[in-house]
Amino acid sequence: MDSTHMGVQPSLESISTQPLNSFSSIENIKLLFHKLMVSSLKDLSEPEKESSMEKVLSILADNLSLFSKEQAEQIIGLLFNFPALVHSWREYSRFQMYSQKSSAETKKIRDLVKTSVKDEENLKVRYEELENKEKELMTQLDAVQKEKAEVAEQKTEKSKQIKDLSSLEEEKAVHRMKEECLMRITTTKLNNLSNQWAKLRSFFM
Repeated sequence: MDSTHMGVQPSLESISTQPLNSFSSIENIKLLFHKLMVSSLKDLSEPEKESSMEKVLSILADNLSLFSKEQAEQIIGLLFNFPALVHSWREYSRFQMYSQKSSAETKKIRDLVKTSVKDEENLKVRYEELENKEKELMTQLDAVQKEKAEVAEQKTEKSKQIKDLSSLEEEKAVHRMKEECLMRITTTKLNNLSNQWAKLRSFFM
């Protein structure tokens, strides 16, 4: 548990169980607010901290006279916009995780294609060796032809596998290009949210 959370928790429990007029001073709430404001959106997207911020903002909104006009306006704005900020952060973070997972799957398929191509080359070499052996060892024609047929079957199956995997790789590549575009947009959105949060936070730091 981080130091900010340790300092916030006792006061939040008091907020949820006691009326405001039971506190010795509203300064306790302001102190709690400042502790939450230094948190990142990632931290505040945790349900417990999100709930804490909403409770504190609700109390401060009823005591705006304790703040400057500009701070009071920011508190009111934050009271209404905070849920949307956290929701946006969660949504973009989920997409970011999905995109990273998709990228890993694409790489796995690409590696499998490379391995299959190498296997095909090895089978091709073996096939050619067997063709030469067939010419040189006619007395062993039956045995050689049997092995040749088996390898040819494997070669055909591997070629089909490569064709299927290559087709899948192309589909994944197109999908990945779209995802990379969305990822850039997502990263920009997250950066904008962080900048927006930093701007809001600057009013209280």
